[in-house]
Amino acid sequence: MALFRLLEITQGRISIDGINVRQIPLEILRSRLSAIPQDVIMFSGSIRENLDPLSKHKDQELWNALEVAQVKDIVASHSEGLNFEVKEGGENFSSGQLQLLCMARAILRKSSIVVLDEATSALDAITEKCLLKAVSTAFENRTVIVIAHRVSALLDCDRVIVLHDGKIVEDGSPADLTQRQEGFFANMLKSNEENRVTNC
Repeated sequence: MALFRLLEITQGRISIDGINVRQIPLEILRSRLSAIPQDVIMFSGSIRENLDPLSKHKDQELWNALEVAQVKDIVASHSEGLNFEVKEGGENFSSGQLQLLCMARAILRKSSIVVLDEATSALDAITEKCLLKAVSTAFENRTVIVIAHRVSALLDCDRVIVLHDGKIVEDGSPADLTQRQEGFFANMLKSNEENRVTNC
């Protein structure tokens, strides 16, 4: 919330490329940021309207974004295509499909920074893989901040910061952190793998 300046911080600072976010005009700051939350918000209207509410993009751009987000086939399966009606709250789509549609929306915005806030927590393994593949393809040269309890979502990140009781307890690459015996990240990964075996 502080990154988007929904709440102003009272101590410390958040910098992007060395610039304090409080010095960036709010409209410009938010135009460069996108969030893909656990609970995606979709309103009643067409897929086109949900992806591009201000009608800034051509249809081909929308289809390109849907393709990168791994959700083009789902939209194309409806005879109405981009004009397919999304029910209030997106109830006629699965949670995984909504995440991918939200990803397409972020791709269209050409955001400099994308925040995935527990975006994969409710997804099955296949959909999670699609989402993470879309992230790595669409935002290859952008900053992606992933907030997750599911460790598998973090293994391709350049850097992992582990928080415990509001404090940083580990910081490093996934490869380095997995080598730390009895470390927080290594234990989370081990627990995650054990749960995956148990649930098979």
